[in-house]
Amino acid sequence: MFAACADGFFGAGAGVAEGLRCGWAAARTARDACAPAVASCAYLAHRQALNQRERGLYDLIDTALARREPSAVLPRVGSFARAAELYYLVCHDRPGYIYASRTICGSDPGPTSGDVRLDFVYRMEPEAAARALRKMERRATRLLRRVDRTAPAGVIALQVHDLLLRDFTYTYQGTASREMPDEADGTDDCHFAHAALIGHNAVCDGWSLAYKYLLDRVGVASAVVWGQAGDAENPAGNHA
Repeated sequence: MFAACADGFFGAGAGVAEGLRCGWAAARTARDACAPAVASCAYLAHRQALNQRERGLYDLIDTALARREPSAVLPRVGSFARAAELYYLVCHDRPGYIYASRTICGSDPGPTSGDVRLDFVYRMEPEAAARALRKMERRATRLLRRVDRTAPAGVIALQVHDLLLRDFTYTYQGTASREMPDEADGTDDCHFAHAALIGHNAVCDGWSLAYKYLLDRVGVASAVVWGQAGDAENPAGNHA
C-alpha cells in the first residue's frame, strides 16, 4: 500500500493539478500491472477519473456506506468484480469509513440487466465507530498543530509523514491498547486508519489510510495505491 502526496511526490513544483494528473497516470500503471490495484485522491479525485455512469455507481456505494445501509444495487455494472473494485475505491478514498469491512458479498449480474447487489459488512457498531472517529479527530488535531501549513505541499507531506511515524509499530496484532480497548475488535483493525492514529499499531494499508486522512485535513491532495510492488515478497499481497 502506498500513500503519496500528489503535489509533493508525483509532481513536485508542477502544481496540484499537474501532480494529480501524473499521479493518476502512475496509479493506472500500477492498476494495470497489479491485481488488484486501487487508487484514490483527496477531494474524490478518483471519482472524477470515472466516466459519468460509473460516477453514479460510485456515489451509490458512497452514500450507502455513509448511511450504513445493508446493501446497494448497482445497475448495469456488468460484473461483481467491477462492483467490488468500485467499493474498494470508495473505501480507500474515505479513510473515515473505518466501520466498513473489506469483506463484501453480493449477487451475480442479472442475465440481461447486468445489475449487481453488494451486501456490506459493518465491522463496528455505530457507537464504537463514533468513539473511534472522535479519537482519530483529537489525535489528528494534536499532530497537525506541529505542521507548518505555510510550507509547500511536499514539505507539509513530509512533516505529516514523520509525525505519524513517531511511536509507530508495524504489526498484525490489531489495535488493542489502553487508548482504545472498546474499539479493538480483532486483528483486521491493523488495516484501518484508526489503528495507526489511535493504537499506533498497523500494517501498510492502515498506515497509508491514516496518512491520507491527515493529508486530507491539511488540504494536500494524496493518493492511496493498493497492489504488489514489483516482485517483492509479501504474503499479505501488498507492499508499502
